[in-house]
Amino acid sequence: MIVVGGGFGGLQMGARLREAGVEDLRIIEKGGDFGGTWYWNRYPGAQCDIESYIYLPLLEEVGYIPPEKYSYARESSTTAGVSASTTGSTTG
Repeated sequence: MIVVGGGFGGLQMGARLREAGVEDLRIIEKGGDFGGTWYWNRYPGAQCDIESYIYLPLLEEVGYIPPEKYSYARESSTTAGVSASTTGSTTG
């Protein structure tokens, strides 16, 4: 199975495929590491233009504000067990 893109969506797909028992998995990423958009925009002070809770429904009503805006892509890929299944620095 091939997943195109090593951003957070691709990592999530890889993790779910692993959970479903897919062993022959390859994540193909253009960049040299995980993170998608956030891989290409790594510079001091880089932030999202709005608070992360805005992207999620009803958080204001339940009183939950996430402690971090984004999880770390490398840590997420390792935890999900998909880092060894990724080919980075690829171009079409």
